[in-house]
Amino acid sequence: MILQIADVNYAEKGQLIHGASAEINVYNPKVEPSQFTNAQIWINGGPNENPNYIMAGWTDRNTGDWWLAIKDDKTLVGYWPKSLFSYLADGANSVSWGGLAKADSNGVSPPMGSGLFSKDYYSCFNHWMKIVNGDYNVTNPLAHPTRTSIRIRMDSANCFDIRYHDYALTSGTNIQFGGPGGAICT
Repeated sequence: MILQIADVNYAEKGQLIHGASAEINVYNPKVEPSQFTNAQIWINGGPNENPNYIMAGWTDRNTGDWWLAIKDDKTLVGYWPKSLFSYLADGANSVSWGGLAKADSNGVSPPMGSGLFSKDYYSCFNHWMKIVNGDYNVTNPLAHPTRTSIRIRMDSANCFDIRYHDYALTSGTNIQFGGPGGAICT
């Protein structure tokens, strides 16, 4: 399985993360049956050899369960019980915002986001990126990150890219990402 990732990762040594959020715009790029592509939030916990991941959500302070909600009307979609996780039961180590594309068996990757690179006006974006910190407060540590707390990953610059933007009044801390995919991505 060939995966390409374009994301921004936030982790602060010794700080637990109990959730993350962003406004994510979604497109419907052409994807073959053996490919997939998405725009998402990854919440990560545990060692690199055996991590736990959730693709979006936050923990309930009383139960420790992880929840997913739709922001506009605060509709609760569902939850993952903390008992499912060996590491995320106590909180996450890091969170990433961005996109992922999985190539087919011939190595051809689908588009990511809108299929346009980050410099283009209609590229995919995540706006208002925030976390729920160890004290269960919603914060924006990305507005003034330390050099060691932010990592930008772009697996295949020929096919996908990402841009990280500091805080803006109209969109908060945000990223733009995407690309056309293709056969030259690996």
